[in-house]
Amino acid sequence: MTREEEIQKVHAGGTHVVILGAGASYASTLRNPEKNGKVLPLMRNIVDVVGLQDIVNGLPEDIKIFKEDFEKLHSKLSRTKRFSREIDEIEKRIHKYFSQLQLPDEPTVYDYLILSLRHSKDVIATFNWDPFLYQAYVRNQDFVKSPGILSLHGTVALGYNPVDGTSGPVGWISKRTLTAFEPIH
Repeated sequence: MTREEEIQKVHAGGTHVVILGAGASYASTLRNPEKNGKVLPLMRNIVDVVGLQDIVNGLPEDIKIFKEDFEKLHSKLSRTKRFSREIDEIEKRIHKYFSQLQLPDEPTVYDYLILSLRHSKDVIATFNWDPFLYQAYVRNQDFVKSPGILSLHGTVALGYNPVDGTSGPVGWISKRTLTAFEPIH
């Protein structure tokens, strides 16, 4: 059996599924910090790291108390149209912050993950908004065919083309429509 045949053969069944949660990107920056020195926020500190204090401080106390539980805070705000302006501004700031994040030049856990999985059989499912997994995918595409990637809550790296409904890298131009892929917030 050749090495390639051995890699493709799975003895215990089939697909490997790797699920990345909230701490994966943060953990990836512990050994290899973000290229520009930016801190990767967690749900408990995103208000402070991204700079949302002015918005959160203007909210009613029964919502403001969730400052360190961003998912609850966002959920409470989303239940009523009363806070639509605040939600829009929060989402714009988060998108801007995450869009500026860059992988360091040296390999990260994301690079190793992409390189270790198979194109035709394996998949990475991520809940993370940051662009790190997509950046690792792009910079390793000359070395391997990457596994499938599912961005379960979206990612700032990919946008939407309103002309034909396709997705692609934010800011890139669709060959089909000659229009840019727009950020999704």
